[in-house]
This record gives sequence, C-alpha cells and structure tokens, in this order.
Amino acid sequence: MRARDFVKRNIAYHSKLNPVAWIRGQLRPEVREHLLKIAGVFEHYLEIPNFEVQDIVLTGSLANYNYTPYSDFDLHVVTDYRDLECDDVAEALYRAKKEIWNDQHDITIRGHEVELYIEDLAQPPVSAGMYSLLKDQWIREPSYDPPKINDSAVNAKVADLIKQITVSIETADDPEDLKRIKDKIRKMRRSGLDTEGEFGVENLAFKILRNQGYLDRLNQAYLDQQDQELTLEGSKIDEHIIGNMTVGQYHVKFDSHTLDRLNRDNMKPVDLDSVYQTINKLPQAKSKFKKLSDGQGFWLHDNTSDISVGFVISNLEQRIFTAKNVWPGRSASHRFPTFEVR
Repeated sequence: MRARDFVKRNIAYHSKLNPVAWIRGQLRPEVREHLLKIAGVFEHYLEIPNFEVQDIVLTGSLANYNYTPYSDFDLHVVTDYRDLECDDVAEALYRAKKEIWNDQHDITIRGHEVELYIEDLAQPPVSAGMYSLLKDQWIREPSYDPPKINDSAVNAKVADLIKQITVSIETADDPEDLKRIKDKIRKMRRSGLDTEGEFGVENLAFKILRNQGYLDRLNQAYLDQQDQELTLEGSKIDEHIIGNMTVGQYHVKFDSHTLDRLNRDNMKPVDLDSVYQTINKLPQAKSKFKKLSDGQGFWLHDNTSDISVGFVISNLEQRIFTAKNVWPGRSASHRFPTFEVR
C-alpha cells in the first residue's frame, strides 16, 4: 500500500509573494487597512489600562514565499510587557486573551484566517518575513531561496504522530494522557525550529497536523476529558453503582422508576450516605423492623431533603432491599413503618 503524501498541498514554495496580499513587494492598501482595523478592535477588546502598541507586525507564510491555502495572516501586536510590572503575569494574561479572541472570532481576508498574537517588545516575533503595518514597510524582507524538503521524513513523522494522536484520543481516560502528547508535539516543534529552521521536518510536520485538523481534535479531546473529570453530577444517582453497593451486611438496589423520580429536577437529592447508615442500624435499633418479612416494606424519611424513599424487602435472609417509590415529604402511607434519617 502506497504511503500517504502529506507534503503535497500542505507544503509549497512560490516564486512570488501571495498576490492576495502583495503588490510589487508592498502590502496591498486595502489589506493593510483591514488588518489595522482588526488590530484596533483587538486592542480595545483587551481592556488593559495604558496598553501601548509599539508596532503591529505581519509574519508567517503569508509574509513569505511558502504560503498555502491553509496559511493565516499572523498578526502580532507588539507591546512592552514591563508596563504590567510583572512579565510572567503579562505573558499569561496576554496568551489567555488572544486564545479567547481567536476562539471566538472567525475573521478572514480573501479566504485566509487572521490569527492574533501579543508579543513582547523585548522578544519580537522572529520570521523570515516581517512587515510593519504601522510603518508600512518591511522589517525583514524574505529572500527567495527554495528549500530542500525531506518529503519522506516529513510524511513518516506526520503518519507516526497521527497514529499517536488517534490512539490517545480513543484510549485516554485522563486529561493528563492527552496533555503529554500535546506537550510532546509543542516541544518537538520548538526543538525543530531551533535546530533545522522553518523548513525542518518537525516544524513542517506540525504545520501539516494543524492544517489537517489533528491538533484541534487533540485539544478538544483534552478539554472534553478535563470537563468530564471536573464535573460532578450531584443530583444524579447511578443505577449500576447503587445496585452493586453493599451497606454493612445489606444490599441496596433502586428500581428505574425510583431513579427517575430522584433524578427529576424538582426533587432534591436524598442524602444516600445517611440512608445507608440508617438501613445498617435498623435491625439493632428498631424492634418494628425485626417483625418485617419478605415482600413487606418500610419508609425512610430523609429530614434534610424532606423526601421519603419506600423500600421493599426483596430477600431478608440475603439482606436485599429494593427502593420502589419516592414521596416528597413524609409518606402518606401508614401501612408500613417509617424510619427517620437524621
């Protein structure tokens, strides 16, 4: 079976800058105007007092010869992190702000998305092509130098990472499992840029994964796992867990009708721990309970939630109870004894 070619369409190098954005080596006026407008709205969105824009810089493949249909307008708002008097806090704040902005907006210019970044004046963006929108001139003009790309190495790296991502998404039961591969890919790209540059295997593999949506899938799976881990269904009762739970020497089960009633929005949750403790104490504490037999029932009234749960003794010898009914307040039935849960 022939290996899939990820490089084709995802990686390209042209003899001219993208005519969508450039004309005779200068940024098209209408494109520059729109990018400045976007940056202005973004600056207002930040709501940072005394935020000063030092420059607005366009970088990335749309400021170079290696653009593709997937290329973004990478727009960097450059400011001085020291203005917040804490560089670490500034970096975290600006990163969070720009991620929220990029997630909430879908802005395109002639088919290419606009991605916003906030950069520190002390660490300006580094790219083969850098164009200042404020000065309307190149900071660093890219040179035409077609790279030598190791297609087979890139394809092999992408295929391996896709397999790792897919397996992780399908098998992970902890958000940390997915975070590890996220961090691995991020570090791989950083290392590749430092050693091999923009056209190194690692950076190109990263771009292909991003273009094909695998990084978005991985990130969404991580967020889903994290949400699941942090969610507590406080008013829900799991039938499987309840049905297999042992309370001292007793087995307590809830039928589907009772579960449905307890899980309704207008019913407060019963304090099940108290219910279990009370059931376990019944034989020793209540003489009336000792007189009950199979098929007979009793009520437990939970004072905290003011809900009564009706139980039927399924098998007294095997110590099995089944909850068969739920009643708001104290039970209206006096046919069976009622025990208080305090």
